[in-house]
Amino acid sequence: MRRLFHAMLLGLIGAGIVHIIVLMLVPEFSERDAWSRLAMASDLYRM
Repeated sequence: MRRLFHAMLLGLIGAGIVHIIVLMLVPEFSERDAWSRLAMASDLYRM
C-alpha cells in the first residue's frame, strides 16, 4: 500500500511539473499572441 501511495504521489508531482512547464512554453510557440498583434498594428516602441 505504501509503494502504491508513493508511486501515485510521484505521478501527481510529475504531472504538475509537466503542466507548469507546458504553460510557461505556450507563449514561446504562439504566433498570435498579444505582442505580435501589437507589433502588426503599429510602430514598435511608440507612445
